[in-house]
Amino acid sequence: MPVLRAPNLTTPARLPVLRAPNLTTPAQVVYFHNSQYTRIARHPIADVKNAPAVHILPAVQELYPEIPLRFEEDGIDPTKDQGWYWLMLAGRIYLVTPEPKVLHSERVGDMLKVYLDSKA
Repeated sequence: MPVLRAPNLTTPARLPVLRAPNLTTPAQVVYFHNSQYTRIARHPIADVKNAPAVHILPAVQELYPEIPLRFEEDGIDPTKDQGWYWLMLAGRIYLVTPEPKVLHSERVGDMLKVYLDSKA
């Protein structure tokens, strides 16, 4: 059976694909959904030794991107997840080793030294 086409109908123009904004940090997500949110200022570089781990970790990730960061909502299972990774849980930073051992220190540098020593 032949296909009948109505005269004067055109193919609709292709609609643009709508994509979610590229939100890469929790602060960006919070800000996107709550414009009244105020971001916490970073500590000055001169005060790095006294800054909390949460403020130091982004710089460490720039230097060592091979250590991924995971969050409590990622459904982490240390018995199945192999390899090194940072874990942010209840506002604290942990380093999980492949064994797995969960390391914690208020100083990210101390945990990073364990990683670097294992690679030497």
